[in-house]
Amino acid sequence: MKFTNDKLNELLDAGDAWQASDNLSKILFDKKQREKLFRKFMKVEYDISYDWFYKYFSEELAERTKKKQDFTPPSVARMLDQLIDNSNNNSLDVAAGTGQLIVTKWNYDRKQHTPFDYFPSNFWYQAEELKEENKPSRALPFLLFNFLIRGMNGVVIAGDSLSRAISQVYFIQNPTDDFNGFSDLNVMPRTKEVEQIFDVRRWIDKPIIHIETELGGLKKDTKVDKEFAEKIRKVSEFVRKGQVKC
Repeated sequence: MKFTNDKLNELLDAGDAWQASDNLSKILFDKKQREKLFRKFMKVEYDISYDWFYKYFSEELAERTKKKQDFTPPSVARMLDQLIDNSNNNSLDVAAGTGQLIVTKWNYDRKQHTPFDYFPSNFWYQAEELKEENKPSRALPFLLFNFLIRGMNGVVIAGDSLSRAISQVYFIQNPTDDFNGFSDLNVMPRTKEVEQIFDVRRWIDKPIIHIETELGGLKKDTKVDKEFAEKIRKVSEFVRKGQVKC
């Protein structure tokens, strides 16, 4: 069975797309309920090679008239994936929406390997999505969902990519480095180091304090290149500092 708008609303216990976004935003911060929801989704559709929310979001939430807003179709995402240099293990998508481009790149990366030699820690994905001060971002919960259910490693930055007024920096990590596992959701603390690494010039909204990844449980993998390993070390250290402050 494939996803329909009604089926998505049913899974998210919502009457419409606006409520679906709100409900998903709350569930994401409850790891047990979130992963229970992931398993429900995967009973409906086991193919995770594409963004499940593209059609739903485009039809229900895209502001085409007011903001001339649209979302990248799967066919365009696949074409772009073929045109760009895919040899780089670091990926950036600004104005990511629900994550069509980043999911396509992730699918390409994992298909270059077998389940025996694919390690999520070998890849880093960074996505940025607009979040205005004191206003909900309707796309953001779906973007985070797409990272987490696929066991990706990376960062999702919610804010204004031009002015660098940032609401939150979400650090997403697959703590067991399992190709078949889900990722943890952490929110980076508002330190000077975080501001420097992610070019945060101004914070907006109240900080969210949320840590899931236990540093002692992280798998050490010698295959990770030095640059990526250093990035993970720094980000993990900042998460630890944030945890101590809590």
